[in-house]
Amino acid sequence: MNGKIYKHVSERLYADIDNERVADIDIVGLTQSDEVKDFFGNSVIIHEGDYVYLYTDSIEGGELS
Repeated sequence: MNGKIYKHVSERLYADIDNERVADIDIVGLTQSDEVKDFFGNSVIIHEGDYVYLYTDSIEGGELS
């Protein structure tokens, strides 16, 4: 077992990682409230200590991929 857990993008929460990253590369600010959006745009309430899986849009050469 390699220790990696794969979650399909539809099971993850959206994070605009490039805009929300603070000084530490391992820390991402998700929300100013407790509400975030999932892959389908549904609101999800998160709590301190929740373990979440993230996704972000991939833009290559100016194109969303």
